[in-house]
Amino acid sequence: LAAAVNSLYSFLWDVIMDWGLLSFSRDCRWSTRQRLLLPWPSYVFAVLINLVLRFSWAMNRLPWFKELDMTVVILTIELGEICRRAMWNIFRIEWEILVQQDR
Repeated sequence: LAAAVNSLYSFLWDVIMDWGLLSFSRDCRWSTRQRLLLPWPSYVFAVLINLVLRFSWAMNRLPWFKELDMTVVILTIELGEICRRAMWNIFRIEWEILVQQDR
């Protein structure tokens, strides 16, 4: 349970704080970022991939993955994590550029 809460918190932190894709006002309203440097489907794809890969640790706990060779499952998870971190860097740098331009 703690790992699931941690993964969800980390995912939300990525989307809200690190990438700046969502913002919340004091009256509990949320909005999306107005300036996007990439086409909007790339942000949707990034958010979905980030969510899936944040919970990839649960893959080896699912019954249908028990039949697979665990070294292949672990290798796939680790390669996915490398891709997730590279993608995270791209969107983080983009958000930092936008913040610096607004100053």
